[in-house]
Amino acid sequence: MESEIIAHTRCQEAIALESKIGGNFLELAARLYEIKGRRLYETEYTTWGAFCEEFRSLSISSISKLLTVYELYVLKYQIEQEKLITAGGWSLLYKARKMAQTKEEAERIIDELGIQASSHARSHAVVPYCDHVETYQVTVCKDCGKWLQ
Repeated sequence: MESEIIAHTRCQEAIALESKIGGNFLELAARLYEIKGRRLYETEYTTWGAFCEEFRSLSISSISKLLTVYELYVLKYQIEQEKLITAGGWSLLYKARKMAQTKEEAERIIDELGIQASSHARSHAVVPYCDHVETYQVTVCKDCGKWLQ
């Protein structure tokens, strides 16, 4: 009974974290990794996929990518989570994973993504309106995560 309560609690906590994913994507990933690895979802859901359907803004594909980021950067390369948070989000880290063949390469990529994200945030703060007519859109390379104009 106690293990069912713990499993239920962990599943509910992971679902609740979804709404705060911006800065907590690594915490969510860690919980999902534990839930999947220990099969804690089985107390309430018939499959991993059924549990993942509880997430309103994350598809099973996005959850899989989030877990890939966690497994590669946190578990395999043991990169500090604070450093990963500055990289501009888990989706950029996922896109850059192919270039991160070693811990050193991963850290270099994370530094570069962090500089780009910081520069972008400073120069492109979200505002409710702008008097200017001309705009531009930033495109991110799917393979390397570099920002293109």
